[in-house]
Amino acid sequence: MLSTFYRLVQASPYIAICFGVTILATLLWMVWGILLQLTLRALLTYRGILFERKLSLKSKIWAGVVSLFTSGNPTLYSFQQSLPRLPVPSLDATLDKHLESVKQIFPEEKLKRVEDLTEEFRNGIGKKLQRYLVLKSWWANNY
Repeated sequence: MLSTFYRLVQASPYIAICFGVTILATLLWMVWGILLQLTLRALLTYRGILFERKLSLKSKIWAGVVSLFTSGNPTLYSFQQSLPRLPVPSLDATLDKHLESVKQIFPEEKLKRVEDLTEEFRNGIGKKLQRYLVLKSWWANNY
């Protein structure tokens, strides 16, 4: 197959030029898409608009620029890659929230067992799994 393509390119310089232009256009399109995604991710890290009672000029400009980057007809997952990454919550905070949420569900004798299991997890395999989770968060958007 490559030999056939090589013969076509040798026979007609027009085919070689068309092929080169197609490759270059594809690469430029991919770079443009990545730049737009990174720019939108940087724009979405701004949180000043959440805490203002009256919109400042900075927030209005931010909203205008974001609307330029998100114009069109987006689908459900169009901008998922552009969202800023969330930090991995600490193991202690997660386990404390877990204990707080199960207090209302379990009776006193079962709650003591759940608390013991939680402490065993916190001091045992939980630390190792937390390290794995931090490592996975470095290369995966959804950990």
